[in-house]
Amino acid sequence: MAVANASTQTNVWEAEKEQQQIKRAIKRGDLPPPEPTKKPSHKRRPTRIGAGKPLAKGVQMWPSHPPGNYSRRSSNCFHFLEKTKVIASTVPLPRPIGYDAAVFGLPLDMTSANREPLSCPKRPKWRFDMSKKEVEHNEEGLFKKWLEQTDLSLAEWNTSREPDSSKPSEEASPAAPASPSYFERNLEVWRQLWRVTEISQIILVLLDSRCPLLHFPPSLAAYLVNHKVIFVLTKIDITGPARVAAWMEYLMTIILVIPVIPVEAYTEKETTSVHQGRKHYEPHLPETFRRRLIDAIKAVHGEILKPQTKVAQNPEWLDKWVPR
Repeated sequence: MAVANASTQTNVWEAEKEQQQIKRAIKRGDLPPPEPTKKPSHKRRPTRIGAGKPLAKGVQMWPSHPPGNYSRRSSNCFHFLEKTKVIASTVPLPRPIGYDAAVFGLPLDMTSANREPLSCPKRPKWRFDMSKKEVEHNEEGLFKKWLEQTDLSLAEWNTSREPDSSKPSEEASPAAPASPSYFERNLEVWRQLWRVTEISQIILVLLDSRCPLLHFPPSLAAYLVNHKVIFVLTKIDITGPARVAAWMEYLMTIILVIPVIPVEAYTEKETTSVHQGRKHYEPHLPETFRRRLIDAIKAVHGEILKPQTKVAQNPEWLDKWVPR
């Protein structure tokens, strides 16, 4: 028995020694490297959220997409990235950059006479005697229809922007493809907007002072037309006084009834003798801007306590009118 164990151990040592010699020969280049072997994949199955609870018909776990369009839309996004990479690496840009390139085109609009404008989906009407399932079913149906209409409008808009290939161009330079849209496709996000606007008497809309119109498109303006709104122009410490004054003048010119309050975003942290490196900042709203914002909210709240002109002119309506 002892002789058999010793013989087995000797064979193991010899096999290990032979493997080491082969590895050294491969490193020296005396032997060709072996063919790589595929390792078995051990992929973890995705965790099911809400396992055991079947979803209602038509409800999706993740953001809703129109059936049959998701794969096409994903491939279009990849096509956009690849084509823009090629254009960025091959097309020379003029230097210095022209002044017109730094000017944001106004108005921010994608409408035409032959197409309905883009809009925010509105919550369908509901009653207190309706069940939660009925309300959600109506919201899902309306949102699905809105997605289809919006995708169709954007597809038509992108097609209208494509250059006519039948007409020869003097300068053969590749044109940038139409950028994919960035509108929200998650129904839950829109439900949050619906609920906030339903229960709020005054709505603060935060606008980045570097380009406020990106955060207040015509679709959102139309959605909030019957609400009391205050514009909060943020990050004015980054933008600078001249640009902030120009944006405030523009906003108050096109929208006369909405107050615009500028606020700073950050303040520099106090440094000590042991501090090194770059400056650090922390969120901060100075007392001056805080007081302006509070005064604006009080003024708008005072307007809510007064009846509208059409109510004040009708004695019957005025007797029944109660502030919200």
